[in-house]
Amino acid sequence: MEASIAACILAALLATGACLRCEVCFGLGTSCTGDLETCAAGEDSCGVALTESTLVPPADTTPNGRSCPGCVAVFADQCSEKTIQCTGDETRCVDIVETLTTGGNPVQMVMKGCASESVCAQIKLGSSTFAGLSADLTTAKCTVASGAVEVAPGPGGLQLLKLLS
Repeated sequence: MEASIAACILAALLATGACLRCEVCFGLGTSCTGDLETCAAGEDSCGVALTESTLVPPADTTPNGRSCPGCVAVFADQCSEKTIQCTGDETRCVDIVETLTTGGNPVQMVMKGCASESVCAQIKLGSSTFAGLSADLTTAKCTVASGAVEVAPGPGGLQLLKLLS
C-alpha cells in the first residue's frame, strides 16, 4: 500500500514537470547578476544576449572647438554630466532619455553628448521594436554646441581687414 501511494505521488510530480528558472539581469559591462525567475509554460531554455552600442561615432576625431555636456546612465533618468569636446562635424549637443524593454523588464537610460546635424535630424520621439527589444524614446533634444568654431578669413576678408586698419 505504501509503495502504491509513493508511486502515485511520484507520478503526480513527474506529470507536472519541473519549472525552468533563468537568471534575469541588465547591466553595463560583460557580466551581470540578477534574480532567478520562473519561465512560462513551454519555455525550455535560457539565453544570454550581449549588446555593444556605439553612440554617434565621430568620423573625424579632430576637436572642432565646440563642447557639450556628456554622460551615460543606465537605470536612471539623469546622469552626472562632464563637459566633453566635440570633434569633426559634431556641432550639436544631444540629450536622450529612453526606456528599453526586453522580456517585460523595463530599463531607463539617459545619454548626452556631441552629435552632428544629420544625427539630430534622425532622432524621433516615440516607440519602436526590434528583435524583441522595445525602445520608447521620451526625451530627444538637440541644441547648438557651445564654443565658436574659428573660421579663417578668405582672401577677400584679408583685403577688407587691411583697408579697415
